[in-house]
Amino acid sequence: SYPSVYVQIESLYILSIGADSAVNEVRSFVSSNFGEIKEEKVSRVEMYVDVAGEKVYQGDVDKFVSRAGIRRFHQVYGEFTGFELGKGDIRAKVYNKKEEIKKSHKEYMYSIWDDVSEDSEVWRIEFSLSRRALKEWDVEDYDSFKEVVGDIWKYLTEEWLSMREQDNENTTRRALTELWEEVRNTTQFFGKVTGAIRNKKRIGEIKHYISQMYGCATAISARQRLSGEDGSFDG
Repeated sequence: SYPSVYVQIESLYILSIGADSAVNEVRSFVSSNFGEIKEEKVSRVEMYVDVAGEKVYQGDVDKFVSRAGIRRFHQVYGEFTGFELGKGDIRAKVYNKKEEIKKSHKEYMYSIWDDVSEDSEVWRIEFSLSRRALKEWDVEDYDSFKEVVGDIWKYLTEEWLSMREQDNENTTRRALTELWEEVRNTTQFFGKVTGAIRNKKRIGEIKHYISQMYGCATAISARQRLSGEDGSFDG
């Protein structure tokens, strides 16, 4: 169940040559040094956008509507810098990227951002998906991920998480904040929306059936030890 080769592609490499080129470089390196690639699986994916000119305050956490209930706040010298949502197969982070750069020294980001000065606010909205979550979109390798990446981003920013003004008791009727309007508008840059949906229910049903089959097999095995083949009790 373990891969012969495990590769983690860092964001700087992807930003410098593009995701497609980065993956193809890895494939070329692996096949040249280890042999033919028989199977490829994506085990984890991180997706994000950086939004400049908007600021998120600690009190804004109540504006976020999410399917995840876990929230962890982050502070630097008492100042709010972001928070995390979720602890399962899908996780999200909303944090001040400028503050993070001060710690990580990733000043190269300023050359990537267009027209962003060091005085501007930049907040990152980032999602992390595990292998189990990706399978719910039938993602196996990088190519199958590319086919549904637009659908995944649309789901994450429309159904799984959103930021809304508190202008209605019904959360689904609340207006989106300007920040989240910008986030949603980035879907077009991730890829074509094909209509692919998250098959979480189907995956859950399969696991339920497997559990039932295991339970039945265990019961049959126990019964066979206590009875003869015709079902009569040996004792």
